[in-house]
Amino acid sequence: MSEWKETNLGDYVKSISETYKFLPNEEVVFLNTSDILLGKVLNKKLESSKGLPGQAKKKIRKGDFLFSEIRPANGRYALIDFDADKFVVSTKLMVLRCNENLDVNYLKFFLTSRENLDYLQMIAEDRSGTFPQITFDHISSLDIKLPPLPEQTAIASVLSSLDDKINLLHRQNG
Repeated sequence: MSEWKETNLGDYVKSISETYKFLPNEEVVFLNTSDILLGKVLNKKLESSKGLPGQAKKKIRKGDFLFSEIRPANGRYALIDFDADKFVVSTKLMVLRCNENLDVNYLKFFLTSRENLDYLQMIAEDRSGTFPQITFDHISSLDIKLPPLPEQTAIASVLSSLDDKINLLHRQNG
């Protein structure tokens, strides 16, 4: 087994806040925190950009990972594994983008592990404010042990296969 590097997640992930530039009479898909759950995008319906809420601001692209700033333990996260040119997301969703040394699926499994979700939820609840909320600083300061990229990809692939099998069993046992 090769060497795993101990580092901070912030060395490999950025929080992206590109503003979506709306065209006149454009139809887009707006994703709020309620539109993503446990890795899935629940809403892909185009709607008029007129009348969208003020938090409909962020542009995303394929390969981004969305993670809710509010109540992290609620499972409001999703990997964007499709062309997202017509998608705009809420300012309450972090748009996380990996550099070339971090597999986005590995990030997904790391960040959404029960241990990390519980830790981030604890931080969120310690914050004074309207909602239990985290910031990108909380995520970027997480310690992570990173194997080389090919191993990250292999680990994430195995975990994805196990998830698929578990989901299939749940559906069969309905």
